[in-house]
Amino acid sequence: MPWAFSGAAEWQVSTSRSVSPGTHSLRSGDLNGIGGKSSVVSIKVDSSLGAYFTFDYYVGIGAPFDMFEFRVDDDLKHMDKSPGGVWKQYLQNLSPGPHTISFHVITYSPFPSFDRNNDVDEFGDGFVYLDNLEFQALSRRRN
Repeated sequence: MPWAFSGAAEWQVSTSRSVSPGTHSLRSGDLNGIGGKSSVVSIKVDSSLGAYFTFDYYVGIGAPFDMFEFRVDDDLKHMDKSPGGVWKQYLQNLSPGPHTISFHVITYSPFPSFDRNNDVDEFGDGFVYLDNLEFQALSRRRN
């Protein structure tokens, strides 16, 4: 897919965590120790009849360090700022027409002065992982 990257740290393909063992996922850029910055990946999609967009995500970030946002046309649809330790699935309906889908990891400013590695279970490792991203355009039924 034609992904666009922006922010202080680029998303990348990772084999360290995925829904299915031995496969890969998309991992947010490394913002550990950087306050007031973001790591963003986006894609443009279009469907004349509307669509569904689904993805699996793993949150390894958390307040007071950072947060994860999922946006459609820059409208916030979902936010998570607590490491979960499990993969979750998200489904978004899309109206007909073009849309920009984006995933944001944003660090707080000022950045906390303590080391998140002292309690990774509570604060996460600083990354979000995406897997099984699927855009399903709706089609007309034939009678």
